[in-house]
Amino acid sequence: MSEAGWELGVMVFSGRPDPSWRPAAEIVARIEQLFDSLPRLGTSVSEPPPLGYRGAFARGPGITVTACRGVAERILAGHRELRADLSRDLERLMVSSAPDAIWSERWAEVLRDEGFGP
Repeated sequence: MSEAGWELGVMVFSGRPDPSWRPAAEIVARIEQLFDSLPRLGTSVSEPPPLGYRGAFARGPGITVTACRGVAERILAGHRELRADLSRDLERLMVSSAPDAIWSERWAEVLRDEGFGP
């Protein structure tokens, strides 16, 4: 799996662009492996809150994976799949791959409130 064309980030409504970064190839591979290992969910789940922290995302060619507060979603070739990430391992993997600059910026407090970060 190549990291070419992939972007990871966190969705934090703040009136500014969401912080994002380019992941290493091993992070991309781990995201896909971890998503596939999660138990399937039905098709109906509550939406993340409109303000504040709204989860983490990984976007690659033809694929988007999001994780927020125990629910993971993958959209691949127009097909939506939901999985239970109750331990938030997938979400934690995506957030923890952020470069150090993310933790020193304005989003650090929001991420720490969610249980992520140093």
